Amino acid sequence: MLQFPEERAALEKLGDLYLAKKDLVLARKYYEQVVGRDKKQGSSVKKLADLYFTQRRYFQAEDLLGDFLQDAPMKELEPLQIAIQEHTRPFLSYQYNFIHSKENDPVIAQPVVATDYRQQLVQFDFPIHEGVFTHTKFKEFRQKEVDILPPIGSIGWQER
Repeated sequence: MLQFPEERAALEKLGDLYLAKKDLVLARKYYEQVVGRDKKQGSSVKKLADLYFTQRRYFQAEDLLGDFLQDAPMKELEPLQIAIQEHTRPFLSYQYNFIHSKENDPVIAQPVVATDYRQQLVQFDFPIHEGVFTHTKFKEFRQKEVDILPPIGSIGWQER
């Protein structure tokens, strides 16, 4: 607990001021002083973790949030924590798209061909160092056409 709580508020306001002026180095300095004196202060921890994230110091942001959230979990910090973990932990994602389309024949005004498009994307990211990670992708694309109305016989003129 601080002896003078207004000192903490003044340091945090100075950090806010420098953050608004886009001076991230001084803003980080003041936020680190506030968090160093009182680690239970949620707004300062969030601002400092946000600042670390902006500066791509993902591991520092994860350590700071991890220490803070062990004592008091907060719902409003979950999106930031998830965004940080995407840069500090192995990440696997899978995406699947399917499109079914029909092609109309302008002469008979009916669908004659159905086409299925399938696309899969598997992506694996593995962090190596601060802001450096391996990125592996596997893409697969398939297209299948099926005749809905196959041609029967031939259409033409017969001369008599």
